[in-house]
Amino acid sequence: MNELIKRAGHAPPPRPPTFVALSLVLCLSAGCAPYLHTTPRSPEVRGRVLDARTRTPVEGAKVFLTEHPSVSTVSDGEGYFRLKETRNFHYAATVPEGHLPAPEYWGAAITVSRTNYITYLQAGPDARWVADKGEILLEPSP
Repeated sequence: MNELIKRAGHAPPPRPPTFVALSLVLCLSAGCAPYLHTTPRSPEVRGRVLDARTRTPVEGAKVFLTEHPSVSTVSDGEGYFRLKETRNFHYAATVPEGHLPAPEYWGAAITVSRTNYITYLQAGPDARWVADKGEILLEPSP
């Protein structure tokens, strides 16, 4: 029969992927439910980059999450920057309050770099949590 369908130019209907079916069975037997959802990975981070000596805006400074440089932006003409929030994607929820796959939190610690300035690396206990960075003062290179 399949040979006749193939000759007529029609393909048989696709079968559900075995991996998906097996994952669903394992998930349900382990006490989790299929549930597409997201959780925060890094918050929106914003602030302003200024020259430490003159207090003038620094345009074109590269700002990125210290541990994840691919999440980056550049300061505008007034020195302002904004890194967009990133999120984890999950395909299931487990009891109590678990997620598959497990969520990651990247935090909000940033690095700021610009030609002719010393690179600013944010450190300290609040670096991972505080999203409003306020004014960041870049020291000119010696």
